[in-house]
Amino acid sequence: MSRLIDLSHTVEHGMVTYRGLPAPLICDFLSREDSRRLYATGTEFHIGKIEMVANTGTYLDSPFHRYADGKDLSQLPLESVADLDAIVVRAPDESGRSIDAGAFRGLDLRGKAVLVHTGWSRHWRTDQYFEGHSFLTAEAAALLRDQGAALVGIDSLNIDDNSSGERPVHSTLLRHDIPRGATPRWASPRGAPALPRPQHEPCRAARSNERNKDSDPPLTPLRNGSKGSQ
Repeated sequence: MSRLIDLSHTVEHGMVTYRGLPAPLICDFLSREDSRRLYATGTEFHIGKIEMVANTGTYLDSPFHRYADGKDLSQLPLESVADLDAIVVRAPDESGRSIDAGAFRGLDLRGKAVLVHTGWSRHWRTDQYFEGHSFLTAEAAALLRDQGAALVGIDSLNIDDNSSGERPVHSTLLRHDIPRGATPRWASPRGAPALPRPQHEPCRAARSNERNKDSDPPLTPLRNGSKGSQ
């Protein structure tokens, strides 16, 4: 039996998910009380207002995020981001911050969503989340590109090392139309043992059944392009 697992956290008013980017504004545009003067007696509505940058919570970077001539989310075929065959690569941050090409070498990546599980999401909503996160190296990005990965996601603050202004992983993946997913957490396959890095587990990106023990729904973009200080 198929099931879907929500990988996202609740977006809350004033919640900072990336330092330097504004927190979301969540409020009433029209309250139920105010709506009563617009409608017949006994009829009322609520209309909410949400204002936030695209890089909030669980999101998907399209090529346009990095390149002015790249595809935005409306131009990416739905089948390129939803219901993909996937592989989970276990790369616990205790083994070191950088995740190099060796974590992916020898794996069948072509046409798959490659989901990198570092465990960094345990720091979500703490100051530690913004400091010393796990990231992929430029060599890892090149291997993912050359091996035909369809999508690459990570449960860390940033897929790149943000200690400098360079973003080699964003640049490599998005230049070759490989969407880059970010989410505060990945679902862990049921009954999977804690093994040293790297551990590789096949799954489905949007569904699970008795043979596929993981379920990762498609990452939901918030706006076309998904732009911000990444």
